[in-house]
Formats: sequence, structure tokens, C-alpha cells
Amino acid sequence: MKSVKILDCKLLIFLILSAIISCTEKANVQNPQTGEIAINPDFSSVPGQLAGQILDEYFGIKNALIEDNDSRARESAENLAKLVASNPELKIFQEQLDHILETGEVRHQRQHFQKLSDLVYLLISEVGGHTVVVYKQYCGMAFGNTGAFWLSASEEVINPYFGTKMLNCGSVQEKLEIKL
Repeated sequence: MKSVKILDCKLLIFLILSAIISCTEKANVQNPQTGEIAINPDFSSVPGQLAGQILDEYFGIKNALIEDNDSRARESAENLAKLVASNPELKIFQEQLDHILETGEVRHQRQHFQKLSDLVYLLISEVGGHTVVVYKQYCGMAFGNTGAFWLSASEEVINPYFGTKMLNCGSVQEKLEIKL
């Protein structure tokens, strides 16, 4: 009987410690369509000015994809790669940028733009400074109806995943007032 109480006590201590540890760790991000789990990066110490510059270059990639312009997408991705190279916390961006830089195929660039959108959203959600308005927009038809979101400086929906084919497909999901 005594060994059962000791076992129960050890189990209780384990559960309490597990709860404390899990509450102090950053949450993981899970893509609801693919089920992929990625570590939720900590961008809290990224300067607001740098986050604003990253957002500007992100919008450059988005606008190039809207126009089906792979070379302009690569140009903005190159500028963005230079910005993220200046901060080790932003190293996680590089894989997506490399794919956008290495291909002249807009379809492939769009696939990595989707993942880049996730990262930029997390980044701007954590920084502070002056307020800008960003719209989180969504198209349920993107990538074989799995859906994808992007960020826009304008409330008007202009879809970077279909470009000129379905320019206005999508909707505004969230209006964000971000401090950069």
C-alpha cells in the first residue's frame, strides 16, 4: 500500500512539473490542412523597424505573385533575405526565401509564399512600435482547395495564389492593428 502512495505521489509531481514546463514553453504551430507541426519561433526581440521593413518586402513578393511575375518575386525575396540575415532569430525565414529565389516557376514560389506568410504573421504579431493596419486574407480554393492565407496592406482582396486567373478570390479574415 505504501508503494502505491509513493507511486501516486511521484506521478502527481511529474504531472505538475509537466504542466509548469508546458505553460512556459512557446506553443507549436500546426497547419490544419497538412497536419505539419513547426516550432513557434520567438520574435519578441526583433526591432519594430526591422519587422516593418520585412513586411514591406513581403508585400513586394505578394504583389509580384499577384502579377504572375516570378522575377519581381525573386527580387523582393532577395531584399527580404538580406534583411533576415541581419538577425539570427529570423534565420527560419531563409528556407522559404531560398525556394522563392531558386525557381522561376510562380507556382512553386506561391507554395513557399504560403509558409512565408505564416512566419511574417507570427513576426508582426509579436513586435511593438507604431501602429499599422494589416489584413489577413484567405482563399479556400488555393492549393487544391486546402486553402491558404496571406497578409495585405489593403482591405481589397487581390489573390497572390491565383494571380491574374482569379484575382479577387478570397475574403478578409482579420483586420490587424499592429505596432511596428
